[in-house]
Amino acid sequence: MPLGTVLELLAQVALLMALGFFLKKRGLVTPGFQQGLSDFLMYAVMPFSVLASAGSEYSPDLAGRLGQAGLIACGYYLAALALCGLLAKKALCKKAPARQGIFVTMAVFANTGFIGLPVMKALYGSEGFLYGIIYNMAYQVFLFTLGVMLLGGSRKFRWRALYGDPVTVLSVAALLIYLSPFRVPALLDGLFNQIGDMCVPISMIVTGCCVADVKFRNILREKSAYLISLLRLLALPLAMLAVLAALKLDPVLTAACVVLTGLPVGSLNVILAQRYGADTGFATTAVVQSMLLFLASLPLVLLCLEWWVF
Repeated sequence: MPLGTVLELLAQVALLMALGFFLKKRGLVTPGFQQGLSDFLMYAVMPFSVLASAGSEYSPDLAGRLGQAGLIACGYYLAALALCGLLAKKALCKKAPARQGIFVTMAVFANTGFIGLPVMKALYGSEGFLYGIIYNMAYQVFLFTLGVMLLGGSRKFRWRALYGDPVTVLSVAALLIYLSPFRVPALLDGLFNQIGDMCVPISMIVTGCCVADVKFRNILREKSAYLISLLRLLALPLAMLAVLAALKLDPVLTAACVVLTGLPVGSLNVILAQRYGADTGFATTAVVQSMLLFLASLPLVLLCLEWWVF
């Protein structure tokens, strides 16, 4: 991808986040309105964006690559959970043993939905968005099984977390539509795309609002959060790049999986930390810190992709 395109995308993301930050600091975005924007994104805009991706022209090769993306995502979560679990025991066993579970989930589970899907659409179009859908489905399955177990919650699989999430349900529907001969009429397809185009600006504005809620001195002082950011934004995506480059898979598939692996910490970790009695303040700080550092790490990851893959 040309450097100018990447810089333009990052500039847009930074400006949208700055707008959200400014609006929240000025009191123009209240906590209630911020929650409303988040709900509007997740329950209205994102589902239409997912449905719009189903209008892509069917290709047997792309269908095969979607299957590969599913295997890659599952392999990543299994390997990353094992690796980060061992690292958490060594890094936190004496200093903060109670943080081990949330440390692992934040290091492993990225923001594949709220940030990942818009970024995939901006970088790699409909094909990238379909890869993002696959990754996000694997994210939901592993987070609400092994992830919840790490946090000391129920060992039962939370089926409601899947069928109760409209993005996940419509992701399955979009994949079935894509694999079938049926296509959404042009009128509806155009409508879905128009609504889905709001996904990037709204998600980045809400992200900026989240940044405004955290004191910067906490972001700078939290050393354990830096280790999470290092794993989340550089170490894990570069390890993914090394493996997929060695396998010589499709360049766009490789790039999409690497970028999806190197996204900021998932904000759902904060909700789960609160629900299962983990350190919520630490989780919030790590989420915001990784969001800010992502603006610097993404160009490095994309540059590595240009060297090794494209």
